[in-house]
Amino acid sequence: MKPPPVEPVPPEGVMLVAADLEQPRCFSFLGGEVVAFTRPCPGVDGRTNEDACAILPWDGKSGVLVVADGVGGLPAGGDAARITIRAIRDALTAGRRDEIELRDAVLRGIDEGNRKVLADGRGAATTVAVAQIRGRRVRSIHVGDSGVVITGQRGRVKLMTVFHSPVGYAMEAGLLDEEEAIQHEERHLVSNLVGTEDMRIELGSAIELAARDTVLVASDGLFDNFLPTEIVEKVRKGGLATVAGTLAREVHGRMEKEVAGQPSKPDDLSFLLFRPIAAAAPSA
Repeated sequence: MKPPPVEPVPPEGVMLVAADLEQPRCFSFLGGEVVAFTRPCPGVDGRTNEDACAILPWDGKSGVLVVADGVGGLPAGGDAARITIRAIRDALTAGRRDEIELRDAVLRGIDEGNRKVLADGRGAATTVAVAQIRGRRVRSIHVGDSGVVITGQRGRVKLMTVFHSPVGYAMEAGLLDEEEAIQHEERHLVSNLVGTEDMRIELGSAIELAARDTVLVASDGLFDNFLPTEIVEKVRKGGLATVAGTLAREVHGRMEKEVAGQPSKPDDLSFLLFRPIAAAAPSA
Protein backbone atom coordinates (compact mmCIF):
# COMPACT_ATOMS: atom_id res chain seq x y z
CA MET A 1 0.00 0.00 0.00
CA LYS A 2 1.26 3.48 -0.90
CA PRO A 3 2.23 5.43 2.26
CA PRO A 4 -0.06 8.36 3.09
CA PRO A 5 1.21 11.85 2.21
CA VAL A 6 2.87 13.94 4.92
CA GLU A 7 0.72 16.97 5.70
CA PRO A 8 1.82 20.18 7.45
CA VAL A 9 0.06 21.00 10.71
CA PRO A 10 -1.72 24.36 10.20
CA PRO A 11 -1.31 27.14 12.79
CA GLU A 12 -4.69 26.32 14.35
CA GLY A 13 -3.75 22.65 14.69
CA VAL A 14 -5.44 19.44 13.60
CA MET A 15 -8.63 18.23 15.33
CA LEU A 16 -10.02 14.73 14.73
CA VAL A 17 -13.46 14.52 16.36
CA ALA A 18 -15.91 11.62 15.81
CA ALA A 19 -13.62 10.60 12.94
CA ASP A 20 -13.42 7.28 11.10
CA LEU A 21 -10.07 7.00 9.33
CA GLU A 22 -9.46 4.28 6.79
CA GLN A 23 -5.70 4.66 7.18
CA PRO A 24 -3.35 6.70 9.38
CA ARG A 25 -2.65 10.35 8.59
CA CYS A 26 0.93 11.66 8.68
CA PHE A 27 1.95 15.19 9.66
CA SER A 28 5.20 17.12 9.92
CA PHE A 29 5.37 18.62 13.42
CA LEU A 30 8.09 20.43 15.40
CA GLY A 31 10.83 19.17 13.09
CA GLY A 32 9.62 15.60 13.48
CA GLU A 33 6.69 13.46 12.45
CA VAL A 34 3.28 12.65 13.93
CA VAL A 35 1.02 9.87 12.72
CA ALA A 36 -2.64 9.86 13.80
CA PHE A 37 -5.25 7.13 13.74
CA THR A 38 -8.80 7.11 15.10
CA ARG A 39 -11.74 4.86 14.33
CA PRO A 40 -14.98 3.75 16.04
CA CYS A 41 -15.53 0.36 17.63
CA PRO A 42 -15.79 -2.36 14.97
CA GLY A 43 -18.88 -4.52 14.53
CA VAL A 44 -21.47 -1.91 15.54
CA ASP A 45 -23.18 -0.30 12.53
CA GLY A 46 -23.78 3.41 12.85
CA ARG A 47 -21.74 3.79 16.02
CA THR A 48 -20.14 7.21 16.43
CA ASN A 49 -16.53 7.36 17.49
CA GLU A 50 -16.54 8.81 21.03
CA ASP A 51 -12.78 9.44 20.98
CA ALA A 52 -11.23 12.72 19.90
CA CYS A 53 -7.60 13.68 19.29
CA ALA A 54 -5.63 16.75 18.35
CA ILE A 55 -2.20 17.97 17.25
CA LEU A 56 -1.85 21.53 18.53
CA PRO A 57 1.19 23.77 17.89
CA TRP A 58 2.25 26.35 20.49
CA ASP A 59 5.22 27.90 18.70
CA GLY A 60 7.86 26.69 16.27
CA LYS A 61 9.49 24.46 18.89
CA SER A 62 6.59 23.45 21.14
CA GLY A 63 3.16 21.89 20.96
CA VAL A 64 0.89 19.21 22.38
CA LEU A 65 -0.59 15.88 21.35
CA VAL A 66 -3.99 15.12 22.91
CA VAL A 67 -6.26 12.07 23.03
CA ALA A 68 -9.63 12.14 24.83
CA ASP A 69 -11.84 9.07 25.24
CA GLY A 70 -15.51 9.74 26.00
CA VAL A 71 -16.68 7.29 28.64
CA GLY A 72 -18.94 4.58 27.21
CA GLY A 73 -22.06 3.73 29.17
CA LEU A 74 -22.57 7.38 30.10
CA PRO A 75 -24.65 9.83 28.06
CA ALA A 76 -22.84 12.04 25.56
CA GLY A 77 -19.36 10.62 26.16
CA GLY A 78 -18.29 11.74 22.69
CA ASP A 79 -19.47 15.27 23.44
CA ALA A 80 -17.39 15.30 26.64
CA ALA A 81 -14.28 14.31 24.64
CA ARG A 82 -15.01 16.99 22.04
CA ILE A 83 -15.61 19.68 24.68
CA THR A 84 -12.35 18.84 26.45
CA ILE A 85 -10.22 18.78 23.30
CA ARG A 86 -11.62 22.14 22.19
CA ALA A 87 -11.16 23.64 25.64
CA ILE A 88 -7.46 22.72 25.49
CA ARG A 89 -7.15 24.20 22.00
CA ASP A 90 -8.84 27.44 23.11
CA ALA A 91 -6.68 27.61 26.25
CA LEU A 92 -3.53 27.38 24.12
CA THR A 93 -4.78 30.20 21.90
CA ALA A 94 -5.49 32.36 24.95
CA GLY A 95 -2.22 31.34 26.59
CA ARG A 96 -0.14 32.57 23.68
CA ARG A 97 -1.98 35.88 23.81
CA ASP A 98 -1.52 36.20 27.59
CA GLU A 99 2.12 35.00 27.39
CA ILE A 100 1.78 32.23 29.98
CA GLU A 101 3.67 28.94 30.11
CA LEU A 102 2.54 26.11 27.82
CA ARG A 103 2.11 23.78 30.81
CA ASP A 104 -0.19 26.28 32.53
CA ALA A 105 -2.24 26.70 29.35
CA VAL A 106 -2.77 22.93 29.10
CA LEU A 107 -3.80 22.71 32.76
CA ARG A 108 -6.23 25.60 32.31
CA GLY A 109 -7.68 23.88 29.27
CA ILE A 110 -8.35 20.63 31.14
CA ASP A 111 -9.86 22.54 34.05
CA GLU A 112 -12.08 24.48 31.67
CA GLY A 113 -13.07 21.27 29.90
CA ASN A 114 -14.04 19.78 33.26
CA ARG A 115 -16.13 22.85 34.10
CA LYS A 116 -17.91 22.79 30.74
CA VAL A 117 -18.65 19.05 30.86
CA LEU A 118 -20.09 19.43 34.37
CA ALA A 119 -22.13 22.46 33.29
CA ASP A 120 -23.52 20.48 30.36
CA GLY A 121 -25.50 18.58 32.96
CA ARG A 122 -25.92 15.25 31.17
CA GLY A 123 -23.59 13.22 33.38
CA ALA A 124 -21.00 12.87 30.64
CA ALA A 125 -17.32 12.21 31.29
CA THR A 126 -14.08 11.60 29.41
CA THR A 127 -10.48 10.66 29.96
CA VAL A 128 -7.70 12.77 28.48
CA ALA A 129 -3.98 12.26 27.89
CA VAL A 130 -1.55 14.95 26.74
CA ALA A 131 2.07 14.81 25.62
CA GLN A 132 3.49 18.33 25.95
CA ILE A 133 6.52 18.69 23.65
CA ARG A 134 9.05 21.51 24.03
CA GLY A 135 12.13 20.97 21.90
CA ARG A 136 13.41 17.53 22.92
CA ARG A 137 11.61 17.49 26.28
CA VAL A 138 8.24 15.78 26.75
CA ARG A 139 5.92 16.01 29.74
CA SER A 140 2.83 13.84 30.26
CA ILE A 141 -0.42 15.26 31.63
CA HIS A 142 -3.39 12.92 32.05
CA VAL A 143 -6.72 12.15 33.65
CA GLY A 144 -8.11 8.59 33.61
CA ASP A 145 -6.94 5.59 31.60
CA SER A 146 -5.87 7.18 28.36
CA GLY A 147 -2.09 7.20 28.53
CA VAL A 148 1.33 8.28 27.33
CA VAL A 149 4.25 5.94 26.56
CA ILE A 150 7.81 6.93 25.61
CA THR A 151 10.17 4.23 24.38
CA GLY A 152 13.64 4.13 22.89
CA GLN A 153 14.45 2.39 19.63
CA ARG A 154 15.90 -0.57 21.52
CA GLY A 155 12.83 -0.94 23.73
CA ARG A 156 13.89 0.99 26.82
CA VAL A 157 10.71 2.38 28.39
CA LYS A 158 11.30 5.97 29.52
CA LEU A 159 7.68 6.59 30.51
CA MET A 160 4.45 4.66 30.89
CA THR A 161 1.73 6.60 32.69
CA VAL A 162 -0.27 4.89 35.43
CA PHE A 163 -3.96 4.42 34.69
CA HIS A 164 -6.24 6.14 37.19
CA SER A 165 -8.10 2.98 38.11
CA PRO A 166 -8.02 0.32 40.82
CA VAL A 167 -6.34 -2.09 38.40
CA GLY A 168 -3.86 0.55 37.24
CA TYR A 169 -2.81 1.33 40.80
CA ALA A 170 -2.56 -2.37 41.68
CA MET A 171 -0.31 -2.93 38.68
CA GLU A 172 1.90 0.02 39.64
CA ALA A 173 2.19 -1.36 43.18
CA GLY A 174 3.27 -4.76 41.86
CA LEU A 175 0.12 -6.54 43.04
CA LEU A 176 -0.84 -7.49 39.46
CA ASP A 177 1.39 -8.27 36.48
CA GLU A 178 0.47 -6.99 33.04
CA GLU A 179 -1.31 -10.17 31.97
CA GLU A 180 -3.37 -10.31 35.16
CA ALA A 181 -4.20 -6.61 34.83
CA ILE A 182 -5.40 -6.74 31.23
CA GLN A 183 -7.68 -9.72 31.97
CA HIS A 184 -8.99 -8.36 35.29
CA GLU A 185 -12.80 -8.24 35.59
CA GLU A 186 -12.63 -4.67 36.95
CA ARG A 187 -10.34 -3.39 34.19
CA HIS A 188 -13.13 -1.11 32.94
CA LEU A 189 -13.46 0.83 36.21
CA VAL A 190 -11.88 4.32 36.12
CA SER A 191 -11.51 6.37 39.29
CA ASN A 192 -10.61 9.79 37.85
CA LEU A 193 -12.43 11.51 34.98
CA VAL A 194 -12.97 14.87 33.32
CA GLY A 195 -16.60 15.71 34.13
CA THR A 196 -16.45 15.01 37.86
CA GLU A 197 -16.25 17.36 40.86
CA ASP A 198 -13.14 15.66 42.24
CA MET A 199 -11.15 15.42 38.99
CA ARG A 200 -7.39 15.27 39.55
CA ILE A 201 -4.79 16.14 36.89
CA GLU A 202 -1.55 14.14 37.01
CA LEU A 203 1.46 16.10 35.79
CA GLY A 204 4.56 14.09 34.91
CA SER A 205 8.20 15.14 34.97
CA ALA A 206 9.89 16.35 31.78
CA ILE A 207 11.75 13.61 29.89
CA GLU A 208 14.55 14.20 27.39
CA LEU A 209 14.02 12.50 24.02
CA ALA A 210 16.77 10.85 22.02
CA ALA A 211 16.69 11.20 18.24
CA ARG A 212 14.77 7.99 17.56
CA ASP A 213 12.58 7.74 20.63
CA THR A 214 8.86 7.25 20.02
CA VAL A 215 6.08 9.01 21.92
CA LEU A 216 2.67 7.32 21.98
CA VAL A 217 -0.56 8.94 23.23
CA ALA A 218 -3.55 6.59 23.11
CA SER A 219 -7.02 5.74 24.37
CA ASP A 220 -7.73 2.52 26.24
CA GLY A 221 -8.86 0.94 22.99
CA LEU A 222 -5.15 0.26 22.49
CA PHE A 223 -4.14 -0.52 26.08
CA ASP A 224 -7.01 -2.99 26.58
CA ASN A 225 -6.02 -5.08 23.56
CA PHE A 226 -2.22 -5.22 23.77
CA LEU A 227 0.05 -5.83 26.73
CA PRO A 228 2.43 -2.94 27.52
CA THR A 229 5.41 -5.02 26.39
CA GLU A 230 3.67 -5.80 23.09
CA ILE A 231 2.95 -2.10 22.50
CA VAL A 232 6.57 -1.12 23.10
CA GLU A 233 7.84 -3.85 20.79
CA LYS A 234 5.49 -2.74 18.00
CA VAL A 235 6.11 1.02 18.13
CA ARG A 236 9.83 1.25 18.92
CA LYS A 237 11.19 0.91 15.37
CA GLY A 238 10.17 1.05 11.73
CA GLY A 239 8.59 3.89 9.77
CA LEU A 240 5.82 5.57 11.79
CA ALA A 241 3.21 5.24 9.04
CA THR A 242 3.94 1.51 8.76
CA VAL A 243 3.93 1.11 12.54
CA ALA A 244 0.58 2.91 12.80
CA GLY A 245 -1.02 0.90 10.02
CA THR A 246 0.12 -2.41 11.49
CA LEU A 247 -0.95 -1.41 14.99
CA ALA A 248 -4.41 -0.32 13.84
CA ARG A 249 -4.93 -3.48 11.82
CA GLU A 250 -3.80 -5.83 14.59
CA VAL A 251 -5.79 -4.08 17.32
CA HIS A 252 -8.96 -4.29 15.27
CA GLY A 253 -8.19 -7.93 14.54
CA ARG A 254 -8.13 -8.63 18.27
CA MET A 255 -11.30 -6.64 18.82
CA GLU A 256 -13.17 -8.57 16.16
CA LYS A 257 -12.04 -12.09 17.04
CA GLU A 258 -11.16 -13.56 20.41
CA VAL A 259 -8.16 -15.87 20.50
CA ALA A 260 -7.23 -17.89 23.56
CA GLY A 261 -4.44 -16.23 25.50
CA GLN A 262 -4.88 -12.82 23.86
CA PRO A 263 -6.80 -9.83 25.23
CA SER A 264 -9.86 -8.78 23.26
CA LYS A 265 -12.09 -5.82 24.08
CA PRO A 266 -14.04 -4.04 21.31
CA ASP A 267 -13.84 -0.25 21.71
CA ASP A 268 -13.10 2.97 19.87
CA LEU A 269 -9.40 3.26 19.04
CA SER A 270 -7.31 6.43 18.86
CA PHE A 271 -3.58 7.00 19.01
CA LEU A 272 -0.90 9.52 18.04
CA LEU A 273 2.74 8.52 17.42
CA PHE A 274 5.54 11.11 17.42
CA ARG A 275 9.26 11.01 16.69
CA PRO A 276 11.43 14.12 17.02
CA ILE A 277 13.26 13.64 13.71
CA ALA A 278 11.26 13.03 10.55
CA ALA A 279 12.33 10.11 8.36
CA ALA A 280 14.77 11.11 5.63
CA ALA A 281 13.41 11.13 2.09
CA PRO A 282 14.74 8.27 -0.09
CA SER A 283 17.62 9.24 -2.35
CA ALA A 284 17.02 9.54 -6.08
